[in-house]
Amino acid sequence: MDSKYSLLIGAGIGFALGVLFAPDKGANTRQKLKKTIDEGTEGLQEQMRGLVGDLVKEFLQAKEEALTEREKVLKAEQALNSKKIDELMAQLQILQNKKA
Repeated sequence: MDSKYSLLIGAGIGFALGVLFAPDKGANTRQKLKKTIDEGTEGLQEQMRGLVGDLVKEFLQAKEEALTEREKVLKAEQALNSKKIDELMAQLQILQNKKA
């Protein structure tokens, strides 16, 4: 992506310098500069929209992966807790049988 921005910026600067140093009326020069700036701005806006879209997709994917991982951890924790409860219940039963 950086090379696209560099190319676009370099082309814009080169064109602007060419227009500035070319013999032409001031009004024509300003009009050409405005057109070049407008085109460059539109190009940058398009690239920024694409970049933001890509970032949103990556964020949503990372969020989904994090939620999936969270669910796995919760299930593992529940299974471990259930196993510990079963062990404690078994030990309690042994203790109660010894008292009886």
